[in-house]
Amino acid sequence: MDARIIGVNIQKYRKLKGLTQEALAEMIGVTPHYVGLLETGRRRPSVMRLVAIANSLSVSADLILLELLDCRYQIEASEITKRLSVMSKEAADRAYKIVSSVIDNAF
Repeated sequence: MDARIIGVNIQKYRKLKGLTQEALAEMIGVTPHYVGLLETGRRRPSVMRLVAIANSLSVSADLILLELLDCRYQIEASEITKRLSVMSKEAADRAYKIVSSVIDNAF
């Protein structure tokens, strides 16, 4: 398991949530230094710590592990579907046409 990938994703979702390393550390019961070690890939979280991190960041653990999973594209497709579902019909139609065009031209 590549700890750097996990760390980059923890940092990404921490920042998207607007949290500092200190705030996340407090939420999961560790030191800010440990959060820094996780985010730089110098430490790997235990399964229970990963669950605590995911819960604190309001994301599923599979998003933190995404690049390491064989089912990555199914998860990403599901995320895209969720995002399309909250768009206006016109915006969703435009986005769908763009994605379809990219897929059609990828082969």
